[in-house]
Amino acid sequence: MQRDIADPPTTTEVQPGTAPGPARPGGDQEAPPGRFSSRWALAVEGLIVYVVLQALTYPFLPAVRDRGQAFYNDVLIGFFGPEKHGLARILRAGIMPAWVNDQFGGEPFIANLQHAVFYPGNLPFWVMRTSWAIDVVCAVHVAFAGLAMWAYCRFALRTSRWGAALAGLAFGFGSVTLQHIILMNQLQVIAWMPVVLLFGHLALERGRLRYVVLTGVAVGMQLLAGHPEEWVYTLLTLAVYGAGWVLISNPRSWPRRALRAALRLGGALVAFVLLFAWQLLPTLLLQRNGWRTDPTFSQQFPLPKAMAFNALLPDFGHVLTGENVGFIGVVALGLAGLGIAAGPRRLLWARSVMLFLAVVGIVMALGNQNFIYRFAYHHVQLVQQFRVPGRYLLLTYFTTAAASALGMDALLYGRVGQWLRRGVAAVGGVAVVGVLLGTTLLFGGVSYYVASRRYWILAAFVGVVAWVLANFRIVPRVVIALLLIGMTGFELRQARPTAEYHEMVPNTIYDDAGPIMDRLGAGGGRYVTIAWDTPRTAAQRSSIPVPPGLTRKERDYYVVAWPRRLAARPAWEYATGAETIIGRDGGLMPLLNYGQFFSAAVDPQGFLSGGITLQAPSQWKWAGLDFLGVRSFVTTTSLAAGEAQVLRQHGFQPVDQQAFFQLWERPAPPMARMVYQADVVRGETDRINRLKAGYPLLDRVLVDQPVGQLQRPADPPVVNVVSRAYSKVDVAVRTSTDGILVLPDPWYPQWGVEIDGKPAKLLEVDHAFRGVKVPAGAHQVVFTYNDRSMQGGLVLSLLTVLGLVAVWAWSRRRRATPAGVPNGDDDDDNDAGPGAAAGTSSGAAAGQSPEGNGQVRGTSEP
Repeated sequence: MQRDIADPPTTTEVQPGTAPGPARPGGDQEAPPGRFSSRWALAVEGLIVYVVLQALTYPFLPAVRDRGQAFYNDVLIGFFGPEKHGLARILRAGIMPAWVNDQFGGEPFIANLQHAVFYPGNLPFWVMRTSWAIDVVCAVHVAFAGLAMWAYCRFALRTSRWGAALAGLAFGFGSVTLQHIILMNQLQVIAWMPVVLLFGHLALERGRLRYVVLTGVAVGMQLLAGHPEEWVYTLLTLAVYGAGWVLISNPRSWPRRALRAALRLGGALVAFVLLFAWQLLPTLLLQRNGWRTDPTFSQQFPLPKAMAFNALLPDFGHVLTGENVGFIGVVALGLAGLGIAAGPRRLLWARSVMLFLAVVGIVMALGNQNFIYRFAYHHVQLVQQFRVPGRYLLLTYFTTAAASALGMDALLYGRVGQWLRRGVAAVGGVAVVGVLLGTTLLFGGVSYYVASRRYWILAAFVGVVAWVLANFRIVPRVVIALLLIGMTGFELRQARPTAEYHEMVPNTIYDDAGPIMDRLGAGGGRYVTIAWDTPRTAAQRSSIPVPPGLTRKERDYYVVAWPRRLAARPAWEYATGAETIIGRDGGLMPLLNYGQFFSAAVDPQGFLSGGITLQAPSQWKWAGLDFLGVRSFVTTTSLAAGEAQVLRQHGFQPVDQQAFFQLWERPAPPMARMVYQADVVRGETDRINRLKAGYPLLDRVLVDQPVGQLQRPADPPVVNVVSRAYSKVDVAVRTSTDGILVLPDPWYPQWGVEIDGKPAKLLEVDHAFRGVKVPAGAHQVVFTYNDRSMQGGLVLSLLTVLGLVAVWAWSRRRRATPAGVPNGDDDDDNDAGPGAAAGTSSGAAAGQSPEGNGQVRGTSEP
């Protein structure tokens, strides 16, 4: 059979029916002809795709083009920048940050996924200036996201190179990926999503141990990247993927396929748990103790109903804001509809999954504005803990980008010259797009779109022209493919011209912590800030010293961004080693009990997880501030005279002024004290009510269990904090009677305590803090953080790696047995059709059919 010029050629890495080469001495067999050449061709193709995608970050991302400026956004300059700056400082000092004291009085740093301590993609922060590292990490992950989608389409869906290239462009430079540059860890997690689905697909269709393990590794790498929300959505996609493979691919044999899917995907999750137990177990422990487990937790930021329709189409009129985006371009969306409607039959199950997940993503993104989400919210606790439903658009974004590759192949190679059948396929594609957009209108709505309409019409016109040209065999496929890819690139580059990832600030905003933060870090003690960091008057703006040589625009951004560190807003404490009782995270921190204590006994009106505590000094509960050892206060210079007097009454004096910010200090309150009167209050609600009522924290202690007889000594005790490191606190105590030693540091299950070298019972005192009963006499008390869950997980992971190496060595030895011993895939489903054993994709590399007769068969099916 002669190849139709419209059919995509096929590579043959290892195909069923390919005759093995002659046996070598020792039993090894030569590779089939073309096997390694095909692999090299695909590797070169992948390298070219990555280089092109990386080069495209230059025109797409202004911060990549400007070495003197970096990406600007509140989250970047207020969390990720200083947090990564501080992490690099800690690691370069040779400290393993299992626990740090910088914010919320202390936190299990490694266990908190937000910090992504062990994620390899953050290595640039260890060796580069923070401003450069942010640009490099973001740009690399944008290109990596596109490359991962290319690989998923090429090796899992087995599309042509042009289809995979289009999908890579749409996913890597589409709205969701670029928007999450300002939420860097989410960008990193999103970039790994196609890798998880790639190996998950191969594990389902081939059942080889290598793909099962690689799926687990990909899931683990995505977890390390630092954000659980998109990670969970990826696992949801993988689960639905498996269900589609079971129920749609071959319905008659679904029980057998269900067992295989359970073994393969379940095995992948087991591999993930075993290989990444050292990170997973500490994170799960933190999650159980985190603030989102509070039954009263309820924060929801859904996709606004009026933006639902607009979210799926490129915005050229400044309508879309924040994370309320999900578009991949009009051309790519149209091709996605065509791919779902008219893609290859062998992928009917995958196409069905794509349509289902795309619709689910839209519905769930609208949050509690529809009954489907409300039902899930009230019946699934995990849904309650995710506060940004708009991120469900990732499901729609991923599936439409992947489907666009199938659509490209259907347009280029499917039934070329058969106008009627191609017309029916096109109508089907339009219908699929209608279903997606109709879902946005049914559950949501539409906003002003006139400014974007002409761009949508232009892109649709280009798509129609490409469809018409593709019906003529004489038109080279490469011309049509480049036309569609070029139009998609144009759409994505021109869309959202004022999006956050277009904004920049001078590099010094990330590289210099500022004089106030430097002083807080060097002076020690804890601080609180009530200063808002945005200049509100002309006088405040003019008081900010601006470096010379900045353009007017750079100056404007500098004036807005520089005050954040002068105001000592979290999380700049990470950058200098300062300590604060507030913080900024919003993920797994703060700890639940600490947050409850803070609201009850310190600042009832503050937004602790967001680091926003703007209440005047007179509105704070000073017993709580004294208990927590607050030494410094940061205010604006416009603080009312009466409020300044409140600070002076508590021992504070102004010690420094920078621009319109004032730093106040006092002698540091003690960070450890002996208490001799205890109240046993077992109920959590009762303890919180006592704290709200003004419990005397400096004189008494709340405990949840009896501690025995206590008596106030005749002589005052002597308590000296000998050393206070991240994971160890050494306290010398001399007391004439038994008492409770109280540290105003958060209690956490992994802390332990020894008295004179002997283990003692760690108490949770005052609802959220560490304490221990100390007998009369002179004693050395040492509190030590020992993450047993991480240590146990590490042992488990090492044993798993050794087991996998042993299995690999055994399989290598088994393959070296004399010829004649069967060695092949035992999966008789032929789920993937011809060529499934290799996971190859169509391309121009080898040009041989599985039968080796020199003919090439296309991947499109009628």
